[in-house]
Order: sequence, then structure tokens, then C-alpha cells
Amino acid sequence: MTETEKPMKGDKWKQRVYNWLAEEGMFRKEVEDPKAAYHFGVNYPVGSPYHIEVIKPRDMKDGILVVSVLRIAPPHVTALAKLTDEKRKPLIYNLRLQLLQRRPGFSVKEKDGVWDAVQFQARLFYDNLTKSTLMAALDDVFRGILIVIWTFGHHFGIPSGQKQQPGFYT
Repeated sequence: MTETEKPMKGDKWKQRVYNWLAEEGMFRKEVEDPKAAYHFGVNYPVGSPYHIEVIKPRDMKDGILVVSVLRIAPPHVTALAKLTDEKRKPLIYNLRLQLLQRRPGFSVKEKDGVWDAVQFQARLFYDNLTKSTLMAALDDVFRGILIVIWTFGHHFGIPSGQKQQPGFYT
């Protein structure tokens, strides 16, 4: 099976979610994941290099997760580490406030106040799962990613070797 071929096994929700992603041209691949009943890799926005995952964890009976992990560009990690606490704490505080005011949920991997990665996660329950709610969750995750990218880009500039459009992290 090629990466863009239709998955053939699974429950009705797997097929339905796959169909919605494929209809919109954002299905990238089915990921082998022993902890998931199904796990789809998605390019969002369509044609972009961004990867967002749509996952049905085996232990989640009533829905799916829309998840993405943004690794902070190494030059931004270094620049953040070089800031004094007096400058870094307000920057991180304001970034957290911006993210808290939006969906989806997020968690930060950090050491000594220096962010290394941010995970975004939206939980969608089957009783409210439609193509529209799935697309809205993908959009919410992507917007969270952009908030982090644009904030660090504004404060530290675009890392060398990165494309000039916002959001292209290694």
C-alpha cells in the first residue's frame, strides 16, 4: 500500500475520518502505531510541510485526538536560553496566556524555562464528530503552532536556513 492509498481495515469511524481527510487532500499516510486503533498523518494546510496527527488511541473509547508537536528551532532555543530571567519570564508568560485563550490544549517540554517543544492536542468525541469539527480541530492546532512560531520569530528573527514564510521549522 502506498502512502496515499485508502486504508482498508478498521471500524466505521476510521473509514469516515479517512474519507474526510482524503476528500480535502490532506491525508498523508497511515502510521503504524501499536497504541492506536488507527493513526493518520495529515498535511495541514493542504500541500504544506506541516504534520498533524489524527489518532484513535486504543484506550480511548469515545473519540479521537488531533495532535501535533512543534519542536522549537535550535537557534530559538539558544536565543531563549541566553535571555535573562527578567526578559525570558514575561515572554514565556505572555506566550502561555495567548495559548490558554485558544483551543486546543497544549503542553510544553522545557528545561529551566527554556522551551524545547510544544504539543498541541484537541480531543473530539464521536457524539459530536463531523467533518466540520475535525477540520476546525486541525485549524485550531495549526493556529496554536503559528502563535509559537510567530512569537519566537518576532523576538528572535527567522533562523538562518529557514524559509521566509512563517512557520517553517526544522
